[in-house]
Amino acid sequence: MNLKKKPLDTLLWKNKGFVVTAKVYPSGDGYLSEWLISSNFDSNLQVLGFYQIPIWGNSFDEASRKASSMVDSVSEFAYVTCSGLGSVDLTRLSAVDRENYALVHMMGHYEDLSDYDLLSRTEALVALAAEFSVKDVAKVVAELEDEPVRTIHDRIYRAKRR
Repeated sequence: MNLKKKPLDTLLWKNKGFVVTAKVYPSGDGYLSEWLISSNFDSNLQVLGFYQIPIWGNSFDEASRKASSMVDSVSEFAYVTCSGLGSVDLTRLSAVDRENYALVHMMGHYEDLSDYDLLSRTEALVALAAEFSVKDVAKVVAELEDEPVRTIHDRIYRAKRR
């Protein structure tokens, strides 16, 4: 697994079965936090929520600390308001941001998949990348697993045939 690809400006938490990412941006007199929450809910890796929440703070560090204190609340809110697979529309994010978020969330859930066989793990990762509206899911999974894209395409094909 290739861990050096995590975007440096993204805060990441693994929390009670959730993977939570937040980016904090300056906005007006404070900061804006952009949250994405995913889970292995019902053994389906899925995006539960995408939120933008204002945070007041005098500095980026203060706003980041406040974001850290909100992880449980935002995770629980995403869990109780989730409408199921494919219910979160991320197409307003750029393709690069969707790929980066998908990669970070796949990294966060990777240990959850340790009991999966190779083809099942690939299927789960492909499904999660698709939840992020990633155009080339095999490319993102290949980047995570440090494998050639062709290898991932082969796994996808074999998984569909079984």
